[in-house]
Amino acid sequence: MLSNHFVPRGLAVLACGAVLPLLAADPAPTFDFKVRTGLTAGDLRRDHDDNKAFGFAVAGRFPLGATSALNVELGFDVMPGQAHDVMPTSGSVYYRPEAPVTSYGGAPLYLSPSNSIDFRKERSQGFSLRGSYTDTLGSGSLYWFAGVSLDLHKVTAEMSGTLIPVYGEAPATAVPGYVPLDPADPASDVKDYYEGWAMAREKTKLAVGAHVGAGVALTRDFRLELTLRNIGTHHFDYRPFTYTGKAPFLEESTRRGFVFELALAFRI
Repeated sequence: MLSNHFVPRGLAVLACGAVLPLLAADPAPTFDFKVRTGLTAGDLRRDHDDNKAFGFAVAGRFPLGATSALNVELGFDVMPGQAHDVMPTSGSVYYRPEAPVTSYGGAPLYLSPSNSIDFRKERSQGFSLRGSYTDTLGSGSLYWFAGVSLDLHKVTAEMSGTLIPVYGEAPATAVPGYVPLDPADPASDVKDYYEGWAMAREKTKLAVGAHVGAGVALTRDFRLELTLRNIGTHHFDYRPFTYTGKAPFLEESTRRGFVFELALAFRI
């Protein structure tokens, strides 16, 4: 007959035998620091006139089972954008706000790149909170993930321009005429009609996004990930009178675009 002191020891051994496999299947959370670079596409690429994106993040992996896990990460994104001219090269051109017309002396008006410009620059930066489900893919070193995000991005837009409608053949004449400063030098003339503006606007907006991707564990402490994101950002579009024949206005909208990201993750 077994001694009484063997009973608690036997129960402890059985308990350890039952718990250890669970611990092995559900290890402690791990944390990474990620450095990202990427390319943009869609409306995001068009509005910024630039395809660059970069950022960084801190991520935590919380195991759900033997191979699956929940990933949560907080990152900071930068999409710098660049200045560009958005002046249209076709379409109606208006002047005389009091009674808009699109021709002068029977000749249609147009905007010449040599004396008109519509300058825009839009850039975005801000925070992104992502949640993803992940599991292994094929071999133990490959894995996939998919999830949603909350993106809080600040968009800054700079808008300035000068539009001078002209008519006739080259050399074109500005409408409705000239006021010569120097009759011997017509190039120094001041045009009677032009439309000009200069402004800057910014807005921070929260949008819901989605992402999917795959990664590979290079070593125990380093991983490489490729992610496709769809995100929403704010957009400003100034519409001058010369384009529409109506009072100028600033249009605001939510735009969506894609980001193709490459990230290197370091375990911390």
